[in-house]
Amino acid sequence: MEIKKKQVNVFIGPSGSKKIECLKKYVKTRKLNIFNDQNLNKKISEIFDTKKSKVLKSLEMVGLSSIDVNKKLKDLTTNELKRLDIANEISSKKDNYIFLHPEVGLDDKNRDNLIIIFRMLKNRYHKTIIIVSSDSDWVHKFADFLFVVYNGNVVYSGTTYDVFCNDEICEKYKLCIPQIIKFEKLVLEKKNKRLGFRNEINDLIKDIYRNI
Repeated sequence: MEIKKKQVNVFIGPSGSKKIECLKKYVKTRKLNIFNDQNLNKKISEIFDTKKSKVLKSLEMVGLSSIDVNKKLKDLTTNELKRLDIANEISSKKDNYIFLHPEVGLDDKNRDNLIIIFRMLKNRYHKTIIIVSSDSDWVHKFADFLFVVYNGNVVYSGTTYDVFCNDEICEKYKLCIPQIIKFEKLVLEKKNKRLGFRNEINDLIKDIYRNI
């Protein structure tokens, strides 16, 4: 098994499949856990050990540019805490970024913004992104390569297309097929029209308009 450099790699599987434990077998990682009872009274500025300009840039990337860096963690919402966690990782300026279930606790707008951040880190800064997630519909929008995890082991790997379009693998390892792929298959079955593999719903709508 090989992590694809300068790509978005996702360890995916159903809840309880031990994805984080599996990731640790292949990648040296740590779980960002800065929001426990012992440090909730810390200020945001104390979380970062970098220069202020770098802190502000990472906060801006996750939509927290207007927040007071001297604000205490206990005064933040769950959504803000999650985005601060992501900003903390981004500010580390590493070649490889690891995000463990980054979408959990975020609203739809910030989940979409997170996808923009992943693409920017990959395309503009040529970083390697490693993500652990159980959300097939969300992952389908941006992942380049998937590692299917079951019982703590990688049981299958491939491109997003290879994995999510493989009914046998998805059924065997209890992997949810994204709704957009289910719809594409339904159109093929009912209308005998192949729409092709699309990541975004807007692109799929354009295909429907042109072909149906």
